Order: sequence, then structure tokens, then C-alpha cells
Amino acid sequence: MVGIVGIYRTRIAASPYSSLRRMSDAMEHRGKQRLTLSGTDLHERFALDIRSPVTQDFYAKHKGRQTLVVCGWNVRQDIIDRLLGTQVPLTDNDGASRTQGLSDALILRTNESGLLLSRFGHSTSPIYYQSWEEGLAFSTERKALWRIGLSKPIELEPGQTLHVDAHQPQPTIRTQERTYPGVNKSRSKEELLASLRSRLRDCFNCLHSAENVGVLFSGGVDSSLAALLAKYVCRNVTLFTACGKGSHDEEFVCEAAQALEMELKVVPFDKDRVWGVLPELIYAIETTRQMDVEIALPLFVAACAARASGDRILISGQGPDELFAGYARHARLFAEMGEDALDEELRSEIQETHRVNIGRDERAIGYNGLSAFFPYLNSQFVSEALEVPSRWKISPSGIPERKVIFRELAIKMGLPETLASGPKKATQYSSGSQKILSKAVSEKVKIQRDIVSLKPDRIVQLVLDKIGIELGMPIPSMPNAELSIDLDTAHEFAQKIGETSRRQ
Repeated sequence: MVGIVGIYRTRIAASPYSSLRRMSDAMEHRGKQRLTLSGTDLHERFALDIRSPVTQDFYAKHKGRQTLVVCGWNVRQDIIDRLLGTQVPLTDNDGASRTQGLSDALILRTNESGLLLSRFGHSTSPIYYQSWEEGLAFSTERKALWRIGLSKPIELEPGQTLHVDAHQPQPTIRTQERTYPGVNKSRSKEELLASLRSRLRDCFNCLHSAENVGVLFSGGVDSSLAALLAKYVCRNVTLFTACGKGSHDEEFVCEAAQALEMELKVVPFDKDRVWGVLPELIYAIETTRQMDVEIALPLFVAACAARASGDRILISGQGPDELFAGYARHARLFAEMGEDALDEELRSEIQETHRVNIGRDERAIGYNGLSAFFPYLNSQFVSEALEVPSRWKISPSGIPERKVIFRELAIKMGLPETLASGPKKATQYSSGSQKILSKAVSEKVKIQRDIVSLKPDRIVQLVLDKIGIELGMPIPSMPNAELSIDLDTAHEFAQKIGETSRRQ
């Protein structure tokens, strides 16, 4: 995804260039192509810097004193031209927005009237903002705001628009609730499967003829179907799996890749590699939360390998578990509370996954200069999936009992039945990242007497927080625990960040 940083000045006398440069330096990983606009290019209160990889997931146009940036995978070029010339953006409820790809987009527009940041309801592109004495700063990553001393960035939620009027002192936020269709019990299973198949094909068609594409591969039905569909429309598709030696994934993915007849690169990691990459990973995903680190670890290592292989796009299979009832808790809820309760739970979970999972995964991938592609979170596919009644997602007596209709969809689209029906553990367990992180911490940390009674997971969290503090990340208050930690790797990476921030 494109990297965007910008400043709106409440005081004309305040120069934005020093702050803008430091923010942009923090986004260097987003790409070498750079567009900087300020002064006569924009309204005098604005300064904007855009870093971009060479991919097709964003569009930027500058005309006169107007600038338009659209982050999204399936936005038609004629719509970009029309948006540049209009004063009022399409809303997420606009009937045209879905077919034109805007319901998945993040739109930034500046002109003489001010700044408009619109994050439509299904956008996987996050953006953050915070006010301070010079005005308002915004960025697609929090680390750029941290770089200029802003420690409490606010995320613009899906469905929200941030409006900065050039003639008003304070920005305003307008919120529009994401809308989903209700469950459609009048359509047959065959009709719903046909619609799901059509929507998913359309989604992958926006990658038509793309070259050097990677797929985060676990061997489960989600990533296997994504790999197969990418193979149909892209050139030079490679599967990437990062896992610990002897983990569940190591053998499983090799058999799955052979069944798909696709190239697979297995990237092993051990406790030394994990400890070495930990500071950069934490900085990339912008959190020290243990579960996030465990989940992002194999993604980050795989993305490093994809970058080294020359790939530009990395496909993630995130989404079907929330859309089609893939967790054990879904089967329990269906059995205890019934179909309607599960329908409502899935609707809630798909909204939550944008906040909890997608931003983390996108940053782990984007830090390596790659564009992340989440096909199952395309707005039209999500809407179709939520129309499917839960009774076709859960089969209490079936094997497997969860994601039933999605597995049928995968088979209809050409996935071998062995892959469509195979079981799959959560990433942090199947890849071995949880155990290896724990081992890495236990070897690098000397536990003092005052924390010897703490549970191992709590000690791991304390260590991750210590690393985050070393990197200058704003960390909530933590217990006054004495830890003797080998922080040489964190020191080295912190020094590297510091050198970048001082670069002129």
C-alpha cells in the first residue's frame, strides 16, 4: 500500500518541512517513488508526501491546486478522473460506490477548500491523525506520527471521514455506519454458491497479468484457494511459508503445494532468528501485544523472503474464518444459541477483524515494501458471504463441521478435495511461532527474584514491552520488574531508526 504523510498548519508562519521530512523518513519502507506537494502546489496550509511501491493498488493525480490519492485495488480510472473534478465525494451508500471499487478505498483529496480523508467501510488501508501545536498531522502508519513526538494517534475507522476546512480552526469527523445485507433465506444454496464464485473471480481479476506475486501459504483451504485463483490470473506466483523446524506447517505445506503444482519456498526460523528479527517486527506492526507478535512473526519472515525474491504483491487468505464460521466457538454458538445468533456474531466479527487483524497484517507485509492483497475482504464478496445462512456454514454432524459452504465453493472452483477439507490450526500454533518465541525469551532473559512467580506468558509480554520502549514506542505503564535482557539487537535497530530520523 502507498505510504502517505501530511500536515495541515493552523499557523501559516509554522514551517511544515522539517516535520514532514521526519515523518516521510519513517515511511521509507513503503517505496522509493516519492511525490512531495506543498506551497504553491497546494493550499498554503498543507504539505503532503507520498511514498509508493510499483504496484496497482493506488492512484495519485495532481491537477492545478488539487491532489487526489485513492488507495484501493479495483477503482476504475474514469472514476479517479471524475473524483478529481468534483467537490463532494461518493459516499459508501452511493449505489455506484460498490461497483466502482470505492467501498474498499481510502481517499485523500486536497484543494483550496481544505482536506478530506475518507476511509470507506470496507477499506483495509488504515490512516491515523493527531492534533498538536502546529496543526494536524496524518499518516497511514503511526510510526510517522511518533517520529515527530505525537504519541496518541487516532485511527480513522472504516466508514469515517476527516474533514479539515481551510477556513475553520478545528477538523471535523463524520461517521457513516458500515451497512451489510441481511441473511437471505430465499435463495438456494446453488444460487449463493454461484454468486460467491462470481464475486471471488471478479476480485482476483484486478490482479490480471500481475507479475511476481507471492501467497502467504499455510496449506489450509483459505490460502490454498487464494493460491489457485492467483495462479489462474497472475504470472510468476510463488507460495511462501515461514515456520519453525519440526512444526505442523513444515511437512503439511509441502504436500499441499505439490497438490497445487506450484512453487513453494519454505522459510525456516529458530529461536536465534526470532530474537534477531523481533525489534524490527515490533516496530513494523506497531504493537508489543504478545498474540499480535506471534501471529505476525511468520507473516513478517515470509514477507522478507518474498521481497528478496523480487515479488511486489503478497496475497493473504485472511477472512473466511470470520465470514464462514471457521472457529470452534462458532460451532458452539450455533449448537447453544441457534442460527440467528451465529449470523449476528459473524456480522460483528467481520467488522472487528479490520481493527484487530488487518492493520497488523498489512503493516507486517508493507514494511517489506510489498502491497498486501486481501481478496476475501473485498466488499462485494463480504456482502455475498453474509447473505449465506449459518445452517450452510456449520454442519454439527459433518467432518469437517465448520466453513462448510466455503469448502464447497473451493471445490467448485477447482481446489482438490483433500485441500478443501483438511484441518488447519491457528497460525501461531501451526507455524511454531508461539513456542519458539517463548524459547527465545527464556534464553535471552535472566529472571530476577521479584518476577520469578509470574507466568511464562507474562514474562514474554514484559520482554516485548521492554523492546518496544527501547525503540521509542509509546508503551502503557508496566510493572516495575527488574529484567536482565540481552537488548543488543534492539539497541542496533534503535540506532538505525535514529540515524534515519536525523537524515537531512
